Formats: sequence, C-alpha cells, structure tokens
Amino acid sequence: MYNVENETYGVDEVKVDTVFSTSTVLTGDLKVQGNLVMSGKIVGNVECSGDLKIDGSVEGNIKCSNARLDHATIKGNIQCSGNLEVVNETNIEGDIVSNDIINNGKIIGNLKISNEVCLSKNAVVEGNIEAQSLESEKGAILKGQIFITSSGSK
Repeated sequence: MYNVENETYGVDEVKVDTVFSTSTVLTGDLKVQGNLVMSGKIVGNVECSGDLKIDGSVEGNIKCSNARLDHATIKGNIQCSGNLEVVNETNIEGDIVSNDIINNGKIIGNLKISNEVCLSKNAVVEGNIEAQSLESEKGAILKGQIFITSSGSK
C-alpha cells in the first residue's frame, strides 16, 4: 500500500514559481505558467501549467499537471494530467480526472482515473470510480460503483 503520510508524488519538492498567501482572496480566474503554491481563497478557475499545492480553498475548476491538496476545500472539478494527492482533511465537491490518485480526504464526485486509485484508511468517496486498479486500506469508505477498465479503455 502507498503510504500517504510518509511519501508524496514530489509536489512538495518542486521549484515554486508563484505563491498565493493565506490572507489573499481572488475573485476571478487564475492562470499560472509554472508551479503554484496556494494558501488563500480563489473564487474562480485555476489553471497551472506545472505542479500545484493547495492548502486553501477554491470555488471553481482546477487544471494542472500534478497536485497535492492538503487541508484544502475545493468546490469544482479537477483535471490533473499527472498525479493527484488528496490528504489531511481535504474536502472536494466535484468530479476528478487524473492519471493516478491517492485519497486520504473526502471526495463527493466521480473519479475517472487512467491508472490507479489508492484509498487510505481515512478516505471517503461518494461517487463512482473508474480506473485500471483500486487499492483500499481498511477503514476507507466508498458510496458508489467501481468500474475497473483495461489499459486500452478511456
């Protein structure tokens, strides 16, 4: 099992191009070339060409390469071309499309994952999961259907 508490996909160790602090509130869309660390609040869509780390809130859709959501609140859909980590009491209301996902938070929405879904012991998913494989620790909660696809399915 992938251990969320001791490892990451590497989002923590990327070069930071843009920082959005806890006291910042933005109403409108944010588009960043490069990597973004965000602790504030955005009411609008977020598009990041690089890696994204959020411990704030977003009311809008997110599009990025890789993401780590840590103590975040997201109300909108998420599209990651790479990997997504949902950790430490993060709450998401929206559908997710990603290559891989590790979930240790709460997701209300459907997951369409190209490869693997890992549900840690504190994970909650209220929605359907479509992926090539699913790994779940004891204690994870799933309220929805699971669809296991072959590598050729999209």
